[in-house]
Formats: sequence, C-alpha cells, structure tokens
Amino acid sequence: LTTLEAWSKSKKDILIFLPGMREIQKAIEVLKPCLPQVMLEVLHGSLSLEEQRKIVSKAYAHRRIVLATNVAESSITLPDLDCVIDSGLEKNVQVEKKIGFSRLKLDRISIFSTTQREGRAARTNDGLCFKLWHLFDERSMPATIRPEILDSALHLELLFLASCGIQDFENFSWLEKPKISSLQRACKDLISWKLLSSDHQMTSLGRAVAASPVNIVNSVLFIEL
Repeated sequence: LTTLEAWSKSKKDILIFLPGMREIQKAIEVLKPCLPQVMLEVLHGSLSLEEQRKIVSKAYAHRRIVLATNVAESSITLPDLDCVIDSGLEKNVQVEKKIGFSRLKLDRISIFSTTQREGRAARTNDGLCFKLWHLFDERSMPATIRPEILDSALHLELLFLASCGIQDFENFSWLEKPKISSLQRACKDLISWKLLSSDHQMTSLGRAVAASPVNIVNSVLFIEL
C-alpha cells in the first residue's frame, strides 16, 4: 500500500531500501501484480560494476522503482529520483566467536543512515520519504554507524596486511582500531592454519587462500573437521 501511495504522489523514480536480496525478491513478487506496467530494478552489492552502471545511468525516459540494499545509501547516486521508501533495516555480518562462523544479522539502521537515505530523494528538488517505522522505534536506533571492522573476525584483514608486507598488526594505523584481543586471536588462528609464519610473513598457502573467494574461516574449520 505504501508503494502504491508513493507511486501516485511522486513524479519520478522511487527508491526502496530493503535489508537484503531475500526481502527484495519478496517485494518484487508483491509489487508485480499491483504495478504490472512499472519497471522494477534491483541494486545490490553482488552486481558487477557494469550492471550497477546500467541501473545508475538510466538510458530510458519512463519511471521505475529501484529496490536496493544500503549500497544505494551513499556510494551510488541514482538520477531522476524524488521518492524514497525506507524499511529502516539492514543486514550486518556478525561473527559467532565460539564456533568461528559468521552470519547475517538483521538490525535497525542508525539515525545517521536514515538521514542519508532520506537525502537520496531530494538531491536536486524537493522529494518524498516514507519511513516504515514508528517514531518511538527511533529510540532504539543507534546515533551513528558502527564500524564493520569492530565486528569482523579480522582473518581476511590481517591476511591482506601481510600481503602488503605489514607485520606489525597491533601498531598499524587503523581508521578504527580493533580490540587487541581480537587481533591476537585472529593472528593465532592464521599461524595455526599455516597461512602466516610466526613472524607474520604470508606463507604460500596463505597467498593461495587470500586469492580464493571462499570464506577462509568457514573453509578452514571445515577442513579441520
């Protein structure tokens, strides 16, 4: 119902912020029968740069609805847009430290993010923003975005630093420094898996793993099991 109202009130494209691809697919299933004549496009971080450019460039004149994750929050600007529908949700990677696996956790976005998303609709002229939460819900929203590095297991980050010839992880000039205990735990794991040497040099196995798109925590734990 919100989308139908937004479509009738807006004059240009609509951008809908949803937490992930699963929610985007469900929304498309609902919207297609209601707005069969409207083009629905998906903007997600897994798309190639070429696919993202095609959506951003918009080589046609008719209106459309773009369903996106937070990739469209600040890094990508859509032209010809005057309406945003914001679910107020996002998915973040959370590491289960006891078992070493990571999972996607559904969270409320920060107040900072709500402002960023709202601003997408008013880049050149006045726009509309439909916020799909109650005003009281904002009390539980954090003020700013929590740096992702603070929730990372740090294995990939340390492997990348080692590949650049950096061995002193604790004194590296992090933009947001992780906990020393997290750095030490990740370093110990990488050494025990023979991806790093004891002096933090990358091994041949480490170089092979770093070049692989497979999540190293999950893959190494699977090998050990």
